[in-house]
Amino acid sequence: MALVFFQFHVAMPLDMKRQGVSTHEYGLLVALNGLLVVLLSPFATTLMLRLPRRSGLAVAAGLTGLGFGMFAFAGSIAVYAASITVLTLGEIAFAPLHPAVVAGLAPVRLRGTHQGAFQLSFSLAMCVAPIIGGAVLEQGRGTWLWAGCFGVASLAAGLYWLMPLSPAGQSS
Repeated sequence: MALVFFQFHVAMPLDMKRQGVSTHEYGLLVALNGLLVVLLSPFATTLMLRLPRRSGLAVAAGLTGLGFGMFAFAGSIAVYAASITVLTLGEIAFAPLHPAVVAGLAPVRLRGTHQGAFQLSFSLAMCVAPIIGGAVLEQGRGTWLWAGCFGVASLAAGLYWLMPLSPAGQSS
């Protein structure tokens, strides 16, 4: 999922530029992401931590994948805004769940080590995602990139759904 998330930073703006999105419009679209995170995170965190973890992770992955997948059909600012709104909802849903799952799976004495390894995986994805996205875009295959993001996130959603994860005292 981190490889999908980090397409937001390089591949998305490159593809938007290729589609004729101006720098001003791009700035507004990225600001939409930040605004939604600030406004919705407090409510989403409360909601997501009430759900069984596997359900929450599956929903988050599904929303993220759908949002990135919508870029394949984007040709207007309105569609880009809708895409960013959907993927941002997925991003917000993931935020409280990933660290909770890592902490829940790790032995108490190794929680810091497990959290560090988890963060390292995100750092690695931050380095690799632009290479993958850039290579696909260089071949003129933006639609393939966004379809691939949708596919990877859909696979992750299915795998999250099958994982036996749940908050303490709650069934998955």
